[in-house]
Amino acid sequence: MKYLVHALLFVIAPAAHADPLDDFDAVPLVVTDVHVAACEDAKRLPSSEVFSAAYAKCYGNKSAVTAVAAMSTAADTLIKAATSSVSGAVDCAKLARSKNNVDAAIAFRTVQQKVWSPSNRSPTDFERLLEDPDRRAACRLLHDLRGVQRKNGASPSQAAESAHRTDILRKAGTLLSGFLGSNGNVEAPGSPDRVSFAVMSALGADEETDGSQILMTLNLASLLFETEKDRLAASPLVRNLFLRMALPLEATDETLRTQAPGDEDSLPEEMQDSVARFSAILGGSLDDDADTRLKQYRDCYESALDYLPFSVMREEALAEIEERKIYYDACNRRAVNAQRLSWRLAIGFITQNRNESPKTEWELVSAAAVWGPASWVYVNAFGQRVRLPVKGLGFGGGLSIGGNAGGLDSGVDSWGRFTLEMIFSVSKPDDADYVWQARIAPRAQFRLFGDSIGSFSVGPVLFGDDIDDVGVVANVGFSYDADALIEPLLSPPR
Repeated sequence: MKYLVHALLFVIAPAAHADPLDDFDAVPLVVTDVHVAACEDAKRLPSSEVFSAAYAKCYGNKSAVTAVAAMSTAADTLIKAATSSVSGAVDCAKLARSKNNVDAAIAFRTVQQKVWSPSNRSPTDFERLLEDPDRRAACRLLHDLRGVQRKNGASPSQAAESAHRTDILRKAGTLLSGFLGSNGNVEAPGSPDRVSFAVMSALGADEETDGSQILMTLNLASLLFETEKDRLAASPLVRNLFLRMALPLEATDETLRTQAPGDEDSLPEEMQDSVARFSAILGGSLDDDADTRLKQYRDCYESALDYLPFSVMREEALAEIEERKIYYDACNRRAVNAQRLSWRLAIGFITQNRNESPKTEWELVSAAAVWGPASWVYVNAFGQRVRLPVKGLGFGGGLSIGGNAGGLDSGVDSWGRFTLEMIFSVSKPDDADYVWQARIAPRAQFRLFGDSIGSFSVGPVLFGDDIDDVGVVANVGFSYDADALIEPLLSPPR
């Protein structure tokens, strides 16, 4: 038995370590898929004139003629290696059994890779390409003529989807904002894709009126369409329609939202009881193209792949993944900085506990316009009709300036967002003079884990009837964007 094992090892060991290219007469040459793919690319190579013109237009490379000529020469050598000496037909699957023929395939791949990696490729040049339809068409032609490629990295559709999925800091705000509550948060434009949940606790001056609340924001359009693709094809008026509900976790004081702290003592005794507040906000968009998945950005992402196609050689593939992300991010920036114009309608209710007889009535109604000319600035304008505890009118505006921190230049994968938020409002009780109020609240938002966000803002609130009476407006919040969780449950099986 021992001798039998030694004999088997003697036979197996040389075969396991032998290089089939060392002795072509003794060992059959294995033609791999890489060699066959190179041969197929060589067969599809167009005339040097057509190829050179498209190459020079796409990359602006003055040495295009020389580069393409070198690749054409390598292609001719490879095709000859795959040509049958008997029939004269080119059969890439049956490359002649010769090391020179394999070398011809490798040489063609090497020259081909150099041609597809011009030294003048850069993010700045890609930005110029996006503004030149003729260059984009030339790059698209080159990509179509390129032949079989090994996929490495994200495809255009995957890049667009990933950018939108991670950009949760710029989706519609999930917390109450100053156009309805008495906090310093400026309303953000847009809408969640599916549903989001949040818990918000007010501190300082607005603790007495807002307290702690739990909020849910539901995209109503997601209930109308079977797939996300169908929803995205709809107009912003439809696809961004949402409902946000805010439910109380504790009782608060029944005071005017525009009053200074301590002024509630001036109200009649029956209006100083604790109440439970809840509200409903209906929102939508008039203009909103700030979604990387929309069809108008598809050509941009595809142009990034045309400009830097998937590599034909494994050694170059990994390095090009990071470079291609930069070109994809140029498309991200175009999407996230698109203008957004949204609307909001809100109604607030209070449940009063007078004389142990709870009674729910509407407290105020509010309407707001939300404009985002770019991703770093949001503007609000709003009007209110207050019914309880004292009837009156109110109007005002808000401004949020800031940006995302970390990640790509577009900010789609940022870990935080820092803004300075300011709200100015004027109220006019039916039987009293005008009262103005200013709230200034620097705000920080952080991605905590997964698709959750922590938020904190704090700042002064100034009251026009007593400029020396300065309060503090602050709130903390935790929100969770449940799109990634809900999408598999609501999407139809494939």
